[in-house]
Amino acid sequence: MAFVTGLYLIDAPASALNNLGAIPGEREDNTAGVKVIKTKEGYFPYVSAQAFRYWLRTTLTERVPDWKAAPIYREEKIAYTDANPLFYWDDDLFGYMRAPSKKESAKARREADASRAGETETTDTITRVAPFRVSTLVSIAPVTPTNDFGTMTRQDGNPVPFEHQFYRTTLKGLMSLNLSTCGTFSYRNKTGFRNLDDVRIKQLEEIAGIGCRHRTSGNRKILSPPSSTASGAYQGTFRGHGLFGGGSQAGAALYRCLPCSRHLCRYQRRQSHLQLCRRRQPAGPS
Repeated sequence: MAFVTGLYLIDAPASALNNLGAIPGEREDNTAGVKVIKTKEGYFPYVSAQAFRYWLRTTLTERVPDWKAAPIYREEKIAYTDANPLFYWDDDLFGYMRAPSKKESAKARREADASRAGETETTDTITRVAPFRVSTLVSIAPVTPTNDFGTMTRQDGNPVPFEHQFYRTTLKGLMSLNLSTCGTFSYRNKTGFRNLDDVRIKQLEEIAGIGCRHRTSGNRKILSPPSSTASGAYQGTFRGHGLFGGGSQAGAALYRCLPCSRHLCRYQRRQSHLQLCRRRQPAGPS
C-alpha cells in the first residue's frame, strides 16, 4: 500500500480560527469564545478535523478550477452528497454514507424535488471510508485565551459592548492519503465493504470499458478503473493545499488560515510512502 503522510503546522499569531459561540456567565451576553481542550497543564486551542475538512472542501470548490464537487441533497433531518465517486472527486477522497429510505412517502418527495434531476439512483446502502484523513489540529503548548473587549458606536444612543477571545500559538495536526484506495472501489455486499451499488458498477464499466479491472483482495471484491482516472482527484487535493484558506471571523480580522509554506516531497520505496515537510515562506499578498 502507498500513502502520502504529512504534518500540518499552522501559525496562529493572534487568531480565533475555531469559535465556540456565546460563553454563559460572562460579563457581556454576546461574548464569543474559542474552542479549547482543558487539561491540568492548561488550555489547548484546537480546530476539529470536521472544520479543517470543511475549509479544504470549500477551498477546492472555489479555487481549483477543474475540481469536481458532488451536489448535496437534503431530506428533513439528514443531508448527503450524491455518493458517486466515479464523477465527483470529493466523494472519492472524503468518503460518504448513503442509505436511502425505502418508505413510499420519502420516495415520492425525492421524485417531486426538481433539484434532484441529476441525482444518481441509489438501490442499496453504500458507504466509503475516506482515503484522505486528517487529525484534530491542537496547540503545541498550553495557552490562556485573551479576552478582547470592544464596542459598536456608529449608531445613535449608547454603545453596544461585545467581547471575543483569541490566542497566539501554533496548531499541529496530521494528514494521510491512501493512494491505493483512490479511484479503487469495493463492491462486496457487506456492511462497510460496499462502495458501489449495481447502478454505479454499471456506470464504471461503461466509463472505463476494457480498462476496468475486477479483482479480489482479502475479503474484498474490488473494481478499478485505469490509474489515470483517479490521479486528478489527489492531484487537485494537493493543489488545494497551496491555496488553502479558512477560519472564523474572516470578515472582521486578517487572521485567516492562509498558505505560508511549501511541500518538500521525498519518496521512499522501502516504506512505500511520501513524506511531506513544510518550510516557512515569507507571507505574500492574499
